[in-house]
Amino acid sequence: MQQIVAPLTVDALFFSDNAKYIYIGRAGNHVLWKRIMPLEQVLNYHQITANIGTSGQPTREQFERIAEQGYASVINLAMHNSDNAIPDEGSVVTALGMSYFHIPVPFDQPTAQHVKKFIHLLNALEGEKVFVHCALNARVSAFMYKYLTLCKGQTAESSTSPLLRKWLPTMDAAWTSIINLSADEVGLGKLGRQG
Repeated sequence: MQQIVAPLTVDALFFSDNAKYIYIGRAGNHVLWKRIMPLEQVLNYHQITANIGTSGQPTREQFERIAEQGYASVINLAMHNSDNAIPDEGSVVTALGMSYFHIPVPFDQPTAQHVKKFIHLLNALEGEKVFVHCALNARVSAFMYKYLTLCKGQTAESSTSPLLRKWLPTMDAAWTSIINLSADEVGLGKLGRQG
């Protein structure tokens, strides 16, 4: 059994397992700590910007970690029947105090309309800490690429997640067409960049 001894003024500890422990109080002679799991344990997690984290399907417990990290909203691009989908995900997320948005994108039939909805939603959430996921982080990686290059003026290199980098050489025609969408095709016109 591991004992944790620390002055009462300490409000967080870090250990070699990369978990953070936060002080939550005392019970008699015992100091109580809560273990905060790092988001890197979420499937294909990638922090693509300071305010936007992305991943594959989180578990119920991982949504708790996401909320603890200060995310205000969750966007789900997976289908209702995707592998490991949580049927009541919206309720799970909102019970944790986050807003929930679902844009179901069929993996074999992504459209410019899906990307348009996604971009408009992210623009509406500007300034919030947003967590975006799908089943594996493939849909999300492609959609984030379009958002970052068209709306934020980022380079292709800085907008490409590690998963997208691996996927690009084998990407099928449906997803290649998503990667190649213009600002006009997603309803941004010549005003694509927002700063």
